[in-house]
Amino acid sequence: MIHRFKFSLLLVAGLLLSACASTDLAINTAQTQAAGNDRYTTLAAGALANDADPTSGLESVSPADLANTPDSVRLLLSKLLDAIQANRLAAHSVVFQLGAGPDPAGLDLTPVTLPEVADPNNDSLLDEE
Repeated sequence: MIHRFKFSLLLVAGLLLSACASTDLAINTAQTQAAGNDRYTTLAAGALANDADPTSGLESVSPADLANTPDSVRLLLSKLLDAIQANRLAAHSVVFQLGAGPDPAGLDLTPVTLPEVADPNNDSLLDEE
């Protein structure tokens, strides 16, 4: 009976220690994910605002660059920016729920969107009516 009790105590202690280690790993992973998504958001915002730092590995994207980009590529970029934003919100929410970060509602988590591009195929005479 005493051996079972000792084994049970050892098992519970092991589970508690592994749970604490798992929680720390989860917090670390979520914080890393949130920081990475914040970084990519900052890089994308700078590139699209014509304010990219060349040392960051990105160049600025001018309105002319976007106008010359096929619609399918602009749609892909838009979907990627949406995905970064969704991951960003999720990571900050997890960090908050684990008690390791601020409430995302109080953070400036403004999404990055592609600037509107004038359609070169638009018949401007139709707009004047």
